[in-house]
Amino acid sequence: MSIQPKARHTLARALLTGGLLAGGLSFGSSAQAAITFQFNFLDGAGTGFNDTTTGASRQSALNTAASLFSGMFGSHFSDSGTIVLNATATDDPLSGNLASAGSQLSLAGGAAAGFNLQGVVSTKLQTGVDLNGSSADGTVNFNFGQNWQLDANAPVSSGQFDFYGVAFHEFTHALGFASLINQNGTDLFGSSTAGHWGTYDQFLVDKNGNAVVNAGTFNLNSGVWNTASVGGTSPAAGMFFNGAHAVAANGGNLVGLYSPTSWIDGSSISHLDTDNPAYSGMMMLHAVGTGSAARDYSAIETGMMQDLGYTAVTAVPEPDSLAMLLAGLGVIGQLHRRRRTRPTTA
Repeated sequence: MSIQPKARHTLARALLTGGLLAGGLSFGSSAQAAITFQFNFLDGAGTGFNDTTTGASRQSALNTAASLFSGMFGSHFSDSGTIVLNATATDDPLSGNLASAGSQLSLAGGAAAGFNLQGVVSTKLQTGVDLNGSSADGTVNFNFGQNWQLDANAPVSSGQFDFYGVAFHEFTHALGFASLINQNGTDLFGSSTAGHWGTYDQFLVDKNGNAVVNAGTFNLNSGVWNTASVGGTSPAAGMFFNGAHAVAANGGNLVGLYSPTSWIDGSSISHLDTDNPAYSGMMMLHAVGTGSAARDYSAIETGMMQDLGYTAVTAVPEPDSLAMLLAGLGVIGQLHRRRRTRPTTA
C-alpha cells in the first residue's frame, strides 16, 4: 500500500511516496567491494546535480563517494548488493542542513504489530531480496549552498565541509541507522500501541535499560520515551542503544544517542550523542564542522551495524534478535539530516 506524506516542519524527517519531483534525469553508477550504488540524478536542467557548470563534478563526487564508502563498508561487512538512490540537491547557504538520506520501507500487508518496518536498502543487502522492484531503493540530498571539498584526493580546508565524510554518514542512514519513531511516540501510522517499528527501534532504552517498545506487546512505553527522548546528555540521561555488539564495543556500557532537551526532527535519537565527548570524531554524530570528517566506522558504529543485521567480515558470536516478518509491500521512507556544527556563543 502507498502511504501519503504527512505535513511536518520544514526540517523534519519526511514520509515519502515512491516518486520524486520530475526533472532532468541522468544516471550514474559506482562499484567497489560489497555495494554497488546507482544514482538517478533528478534535479531540473541547470540545477543541483544537473547544474550547467558544476553538475558533472558534483555527480562525479557522489559516484566517487559511493565507491569509497563501498570499500570502507566491505572492510567491515560481507553483505552485498546493488542499491539505487534518487539523488537531488538544494542550494541554500542559510540552511544549517548539509545533507539527508533515507531508505524506502516495506511493511507486511495486514501484518501483526512488531519490529517489522523493513528498509528496502538493508533487506536487499542482507538477504538479496528486492522489495522495491524497479523503483529506487532510497534517496540522498546535498545542500550545495555550503562550501564543499569535492576532490577526494585534496585536503579539506578549515573553511570547507568534507563531502566524502558527510556522504558516508548519509549512506549509513540509508542502510538503516535511524529510528522510525515520531516525536510524539507514535509509529509511522500514528499508533503507539501494537505498533509497527523499525529494526533500530528494538534497541532503544533509557539509562536504566528500560525498553522504549515492549518486545511482547509492541506498545510504546510513553513514560520512558517522553523522558529519555529529550533527556539530555549521556551517560547521565537521554536515550541509549543496547544492541549486544554495540555494548560490547563500548566496554559493556549502553551507547548514548543524541537526545537534546529540545527535539530536533531528523536528528534526535538517530545519531550518536554529539554532546558526549566520548563519541567525539565518530561518523554518526548529528552535526559536523568544517575540515576533515570521519570516513570509517568506529568499533561502536561497527557494532551497531552488526546489531542492525549486517554480517561482520570476521565471524563473531551473534546475539539473539527478533525476527523480521515481511510479506507484501508498502513503500514509505524517512530522511535523516546532517547539520553543520552549531555556532559557539560567548
